[in-house]
Amino acid sequence: MEELTGEAFNKEEWMDIEQFRWIGGEDQDPDDPENYIHKRFRGDDEIDQVVEECFGTLQVDDRFETSRKIYDHLDVPATFRTFEGQPHSPVWEDRLEAAEFHKERIEADFELLHVTLVESDSEAYVGDTVTARVTVENVTDVNSSTTVSFAVDGPAGETTEIETTEVQVDSKSAETVELETVFEETGEFTLRINGTAIEDSVVVTEEPTEEVNGTGSETSSEGDAVTDQGGVAADEAPGFGVVQTLMAVGGIGYLLDRYRSTDD
Repeated sequence: MEELTGEAFNKEEWMDIEQFRWIGGEDQDPDDPENYIHKRFRGDDEIDQVVEECFGTLQVDDRFETSRKIYDHLDVPATFRTFEGQPHSPVWEDRLEAAEFHKERIEADFELLHVTLVESDSEAYVGDTVTARVTVENVTDVNSSTTVSFAVDGPAGETTEIETTEVQVDSKSAETVELETVFEETGEFTLRINGTAIEDSVVVTEEPTEEVNGTGSETSSEGDAVTDQGGVAADEAPGFGVVQTLMAVGGIGYLLDRYRSTDD
């Protein structure tokens, strides 16, 4: 292998691949064992003789069964299936069994439907709904489905599963899914989509209240008049306010000065 490809055979990786090996039960002729129609070695040279000596002559009873025993001895993860009554190329219903085997493992090992985060809230108040919006894109030629999970890592590092949603997506198309949760306490939280953490954490705080001055009176941001605890502005209270009183006293003083000037 290394001489042909430049890399040595990786036994560990090969052992991780689950195999499905099958054969038609009639893919041999016990009455004519010299019939080599579907056999790889047909000559009389040295390697052909070694193969026949190790694996036998009959396709199913000898070679297929010997291969099964070798795989079992090496503990290779493989399924060996003989389709009884079928020739070298079994009917579609039997071959479909092999196709389903590979389909299950492809879906388990490869992401054929891409789940991508579109946007997510990064700030929230206690009690607010936080939303993460994702798209599920189907890059295959067949309608398919996938499961999207939504979880939250708390300030203490604990992970809480929020919801799991099954998403159906037509071929060569995409669907948008909104995942929501509500936080009942303050802190910094990490959202996870299908186990992958969203880079920006969500910071949850208490909703701010209006500020109160030292006298217990509230002051608005526009600088409106200061009100007493009863909510009435000072210059709207009955009688003279402080400003009006000072203006009145000043006016009287001005009139008295004018009066004295006239007498002089």
